[in-house]
Amino acid sequence: MQRINLYRESLSRTPSSAAGRQLLVAACAALVLALAWYGWSRWELEQARSELARLGAEQSELEARVARVEAELRQRAASGVLDREAERLQQELAAKRAVLAVLSSDQAGNRQGFSAHLEGLARRPVTGLWLTGITIGAGGARLGLEGSVLEADLLPRFLEAIGREPTFAGHEFQTLRMLREEGGRRLDFAVRTVPEGR
Repeated sequence: MQRINLYRESLSRTPSSAAGRQLLVAACAALVLALAWYGWSRWELEQARSELARLGAEQSELEARVARVEAELRQRAASGVLDREAERLQQELAAKRAVLAVLSSDQAGNRQGFSAHLEGLARRPVTGLWLTGITIGAGGARLGLEGSVLEADLLPRFLEAIGREPTFAGHEFQTLRMLREEGGRRLDFAVRTVPEGR
């Protein structure tokens, strides 16, 4: 009888402690890498969540602003402010057109306007005399001047000076009213080509 040993001695050896250490280092390295990957993924997730929260807040604010603007527009449309303003401007335009039509027709008498009278007054200034009121009516046929002087003799000089203006030629002042304040130096006057009340 013969014995056969099928058990090999090389197979019966236990792994060395160096190989175990290598396996342990590799497992630790894999664990560290897994933890690093987890930490980085978690950080990215938190960043994405904070960005999402910020965008959500911006969206809410924009939606609130849009709602406010829409409410204001509805209120303006309901109040009709623009319609009333447009109607007022149309009425004002119609009134100005009516005045222009009257001035353009022969109804006004003097179609050149009253600028010639004002230019004539401006060309004849008298120091110490100032006008406070000018009345021009009936196409320039009715004139009235009101003002003040510091010396009484300035008024006749002024009336003589404007009488040399072509615009005032042929006009005669029929009424003269003068009033001096008690104890005052100033003398108020009013002259008219027609009596007051006519």
